Amino acid sequence: MRRFRQGYLMGLLCTFFIFFLSTSVLAITTSGTLTENETWSGTVVLTGDVTVPEGVTLTIEPGTQVIFPARSDDTGGGDPNVTELIVNGSLVATGNDSNKITFTSGGAIPTPGDWGGIKCSVSLDLEYCVLEYPVKGITCSVNGGEQSLTIKNCEIKHTEDTGIYIYGESGAKIASDVSNNVLSDIGGHGISGYVTGSGTEISGSFSGNTVSDCGGYGIIVQAVSSAASSVDIRNNDVSDIDDSGIYEQASYGSISGKIEGNTITNAGRDTNSSYRYGIWVSSGRGSNDIEVSNNTVTNTGSHGIYVSTESYSSASVTVKNNTVHDINGNVGIYCYERYGNLAVEVSNNEVRNAGHGIFCKGYDPSSSEYGLEALISGNNVHDNSGSGIYCHEEFRGHVNAEIRGNTVYRNDGNGIVCSRNTYYGNYVSALITLNSVHDNGSNGIYSNTTYTTQVVYNTIYQNSDYDLYNASSLPIDARFNYWGDTTTAEMDNNSGLTNINKIFDQFDDSGKGLANYIPWASSGFDSVSNLETKVTDPVNDSTLTEGKVVVAGVAHALSGIDRVEISIDNGNTWETAEFDPRNIGKTHWSYTFDELYAGNYTILVRVVDVDGNVQDPATETRISIKTDEPTRVGTLEWDETWSGTVQLYGDVTVPEGVTLTILPGTHVKFPANLDTSYSGENVKSSEFIVKGTLICKGTEAEPILFTSDAGENAKKGDWVGIKAEGTLRLENTTVEYSRYGI
Repeated sequence: MRRFRQGYLMGLLCTFFIFFLSTSVLAITTSGTLTENETWSGTVVLTGDVTVPEGVTLTIEPGTQVIFPARSDDTGGGDPNVTELIVNGSLVATGNDSNKITFTSGGAIPTPGDWGGIKCSVSLDLEYCVLEYPVKGITCSVNGGEQSLTIKNCEIKHTEDTGIYIYGESGAKIASDVSNNVLSDIGGHGISGYVTGSGTEISGSFSGNTVSDCGGYGIIVQAVSSAASSVDIRNNDVSDIDDSGIYEQASYGSISGKIEGNTITNAGRDTNSSYRYGIWVSSGRGSNDIEVSNNTVTNTGSHGIYVSTESYSSASVTVKNNTVHDINGNVGIYCYERYGNLAVEVSNNEVRNAGHGIFCKGYDPSSSEYGLEALISGNNVHDNSGSGIYCHEEFRGHVNAEIRGNTVYRNDGNGIVCSRNTYYGNYVSALITLNSVHDNGSNGIYSNTTYTTQVVYNTIYQNSDYDLYNASSLPIDARFNYWGDTTTAEMDNNSGLTNINKIFDQFDDSGKGLANYIPWASSGFDSVSNLETKVTDPVNDSTLTEGKVVVAGVAHALSGIDRVEISIDNGNTWETAEFDPRNIGKTHWSYTFDELYAGNYTILVRVVDVDGNVQDPATETRISIKTDEPTRVGTLEWDETWSGTVQLYGDVTVPEGVTLTILPGTHVKFPANLDTSYSGENVKSSEFIVKGTLICKGTEAEPILFTSDAGENAKKGDWVGIKAEGTLRLENTTVEYSRYGI
């Protein structure tokens, strides 16, 4: 009996010891500050704020459920009305696909805002966690130092405010990996990154997330006050958003990186919001270097993709390979520059069922030093209720537009527009080439620019009004285009420039410039090749005089142009052409041969893209150089003698130190109302400029004649006249149909 009692007492003592030991080891903090490392598992019911201090680690096991009291906090921490999990040390909450960690409300009927959320100021690793019914899901506020944030495969839902909020200041360096999370029923922004102050940076990626039903922005990244962001936003599915789907902003800061592979649906559903875009990239007194690519944007409250640069800022933005459709009458892709400098490439996108398809607009009330440089290339723009491609300067800035290799059709408005508000002193230039523009509801191409517009090597036909409408007083270089069967037949049946039914120009309104459509193409194309070059000058099979020869043309490369090369020795050696500095896309190129002597030449031209791909075969142009050939446009290189009939093409200059002798009986013909050099004091008509010596000694029997090439249709003012600053010797010479004689 005694032995039994002793054994019983020993067992009781052991049981008590084990229980005491186990409760000491497994003790958890349900309110207040942890004093040592803890591991939570099972169900953990909190009563107030729990703080993980510096130097302490809280580990939460897979399958754990952490329950927060509904709208209660017995410690009165950060927010005295709700309980929060505050991490200043280390939190390791890594669940798995079958055993997720859940942070939830203990309310009988849970509602958003029942508890405060998880707040951290240091590195954080959350994987396979569920957060529901908080004010904010996860808030990471980093004040200086280097921290890493990993939030992966988590589900955040039913929040009163933002789902994930990352904040940095005081030179903090934040490396973020926010990926493969599902956020839904979010009261504020879905995922938000905000950095401020010099030296503060956020990097990494927000990728593979599903973000839906948000009361603010879906995904937003902001760099302000000299901070910087290089976060990539990739492969997210963003839908049913009150404001914009994805928003990146530089305000006195800088933004770089990619917005790539995202799907945005039904963004901007709040009709009271002013920011209802699918994707919005903004720079205000900051700088952006962003690529927006391979996204699908549909059913937005405002513009599909919106790029804006304001308040003396600069931005370089590429918008490529996106599909934008069904935008409820708004602009598909809108690039807007105001008080800043914006260089934008809009390439290889499909835009349909929007208002205007692609709209690039400048608005600078103060100075022409600010402006918009736009390359619009390789896009498929169709079935929009406005115009297909629209470039416009509203105030005093400038717009330089390269529009190449696009397919623009079945838009209710114009196919392509380049225009300006003519009330203000602004500048608009346009190069429109290698496009297919057809079956649009108004004009095919509408031009009102401050420089001579090049509209070359396009296919333009079956547009409801005019295929080409020149609203400017300046001429248009409209050579090498295919105009469809009907217009081509009309051109074939007329010699010289005439009034073509589908071209609106000087023949329809004397105040407008002439569209020089000669030569034209006999056939067209539906789409342009990936690598393409065309020569505009000299025209194939031209005969030129010895001396300097300038070869110029246009190029296209689907992935972007690196360089254009030119050869006159059958490709044994290649020279690199120069590009027009106004154009960011390198569309217009030229190369000057300082001296070419008598003989026949085959000029080979090829484009090399940014990936190193080389056009093969190269484009061929044949020319002949003759010793006694007159200079028909441009500046004489040395002394020349003219005889017979000399047909000029544009301004001709006899420079200082050079003598031009015109023999008796010679007829010099000037193109009527045309100057193919598009230079000089009058770009609309040809001038004969003498700074050296002009000797014209006709005879009574064989007078010399300067006249228009319009024949019986010649009129006063067909060409400008002879302008002399050098030496003239004229006898028995007639000058007729010019604006002034000599």
